Amino acid sequence: MSDELDGMTWERWKSLPECKKAVLRDLSDLSPQLMGLDGWRVQVAENGITRRFIVGRSTGWRPCHLELKTKRSHGGGPASKHYDSVIPLYNARGLEAQARLSYFARQALKGAKAQ
Repeated sequence: MSDELDGMTWERWKSLPECKKAVLRDLSDLSPQLMGLDGWRVQVAENGITRRFIVGRSTGWRPCHLELKTKRSHGGGPASKHYDSVIPLYNARGLEAQARLSYFARQALKGAKAQ
C-alpha cells in the first residue's frame, strides 16, 4: 500500500484535493460481492442465515461497505468480505443510482427475478 497513507489523519485527508484522494484511496476493505450495489437493498446468506440490508459505504482513505437497516439509517456495521450468496432486490436510493449499477449486478438481478 502507498507509503503516503502511513500515519494518515482525518485532518490531513480533508486537506488533500479530490484528485489526490482518488489516487490514494485504498479500496481493499470493500466487499467484492457488493461492488456496484451501493444504495441497493440486498438479500444475503451467510452461514445458513439470510438477512436483508441496504449497502452503504464509509468515508475516508480506507472505506468499507456498511450494512444499513433502513434508508433513513445514518450508519451501520461493516459488511462481511464474503457472503454465501448476494441477491440485489431493488434500488433503495431511486432511479439516479440505478444508472450506475454495474453490468455484473444487473445480470445478478435478472437471474434473481427469474427464480
